[in-house]
Amino acid sequence: MTDVKGIMHRHWNKILLFIVLIFCIDRVCTITLKIKGNTSREVNAKLQKDPKGIENQGKMKAEVNETISTEIIKEIKSAPSKIASFVLNHEQDQEWIENVCNEGWPDPVCHEVIVLMKRKVSFCSAAKVASTTTRDYFFKIADGELVVPDNAKYGVHEANWTRFDVVDPDLRSSIITSSEWTHVFFIKHVVERFISGYLDKVVADCARPYHPSHAINFYHQYGFSCEKHQDLEEFVSFMETVPKKEAHFSLQTPLCNVQKFPYTDIIYADKTMSARLEDLSSKLGVKHPIEDKATSKHGTGAKKMMSELFKGKKKLIERILKMFEEDCNIFPDTCNVEELMRAVEE
Repeated sequence: MTDVKGIMHRHWNKILLFIVLIFCIDRVCTITLKIKGNTSREVNAKLQKDPKGIENQGKMKAEVNETISTEIIKEIKSAPSKIASFVLNHEQDQEWIENVCNEGWPDPVCHEVIVLMKRKVSFCSAAKVASTTTRDYFFKIADGELVVPDNAKYGVHEANWTRFDVVDPDLRSSIITSSEWTHVFFIKHVVERFISGYLDKVVADCARPYHPSHAINFYHQYGFSCEKHQDLEEFVSFMETVPKKEAHFSLQTPLCNVQKFPYTDIIYADKTMSARLEDLSSKLGVKHPIEDKATSKHGTGAKKMMSELFKGKKKLIERILKMFEEDCNIFPDTCNVEELMRAVEE
């Protein structure tokens, strides 16, 4: 009996690339493939429309076939039920594209993805992922699409941002599928983001007078207290028990639904971010705006500060990673702690 599951697991990346390239003939596609181990690899298949379409199509199919052995093809032919399952999943994705954010089709992207119609660009990021820098950047390139109220207390955060769910339903599916659109996902190192949230939303806010907007208020229902949980180890233990986390400590990847929304660019909120934003400006064909130096530092402090927090508490790093395992599985780089571990041991 053919081991269909084993075949698909071993060769899934090649099979999917083969199918995707066939779909992408005569158009421009940017695809993010989820390969075994739940890691992600971006594969750009740029197949321009060409008068010699038939000739190029045949050449492309021949090139792709070279990447897949005859043995694999034979095994696939013997597994029609699995291929049918793939087609069904594809149809389900198409259904999601056509209906997301309509009544009965809620999704985190409806509220979290922000679009700039004039620039044909969208972006998404979780809280504590350089949100001021990203909004300042997109505000400056928006070509007058955005306005900040005169009495705004929080600057660009209060601009009239267009969230995906308020876009005309007839336009949403075209925004998702059009090769003219750029979709950017911003992500931050898991441990750095957690510590940033801890220092800002726990330690700092506990020292301030009460305010209803403080994130810690959400956790009072689960027994949070500033007296006890300002200690890092106590806070980690507490967060391991709460059934639901608010935005500053939530997972990043489900919030922006990276498994379905077709992000074309992944930008890390770290020391490379400024350079990546310059690249993005070039891609969008806009003059790169001058960054606000007060908001352009994207690391939660130097290694020294991080290493001091975890000195003698290395196990806390592993426990934080465990809480954000889903992010780690999809973007392993966001959970690389080798450098931090070495700094803690010094």
